Amino acid sequence: SIRIVAVFDEGLDSAIASSAANYSLDNAARPISAQPVAPLFSEVALTFSDILATDKTYELAVNNVTDCSGNKIGIYNKTKAAVAIPADTGSVVINEVLFNTKSGDPKFIEIYNKGSYAVNCNSLYVGNKTNAGLIENLKQVSSVPCLLFPGDYLALTTHPTALGHLYLIKNPLSVIEIPSLPSVPEDKGRV
Repeated sequence: SIRIVAVFDEGLDSAIASSAANYSLDNAARPISAQPVAPLFSEVALTFSDILATDKTYELAVNNVTDCSGNKIGIYNKTKAAVAIPADTGSVVINEVLFNTKSGDPKFIEIYNKGSYAVNCNSLYVGNKTNAGLIENLKQVSSVPCLLFPGDYLALTTHPTALGHLYLIKNPLSVIEIPSLPSVPEDKGRV
């Protein structure tokens, strides 16, 4: 069996969220169970009996689920889902580094998944490479499970809100706040 955790932006009515009939993958596969995760009930663990391909991105649809106030899920009831596997060398790359900013402006590192499968961001790290080839100053991309899908970009910054004031961010979920970034001097450095 395969387990997918659906994450919502607020707590759900756990009685309604526990009905497996409210969820489907690609409008076909239905989970054999749906278990809201206590104590906040903003996550639902879905168990599927079907084997899911690791090189495929699915569409998870959620219907009839309500929050704790009784508000039914609206038109934004679909999202990507996948079975994540560890990144191979070169499948997730640094696409852009912005460290030479105006005083007070946020710095960021943008990563890109050029692979053919989803990668869990809590297994990714950024750091500095020394002249001797050693990796130091490692920073975990995410402390919680978060998928980076094939062809998707993700910006890492210490100040997502400030970054949004400077740049157009079409998808706020494509920006992750991390406590600190690796050090990159303005004249040289390796990330």
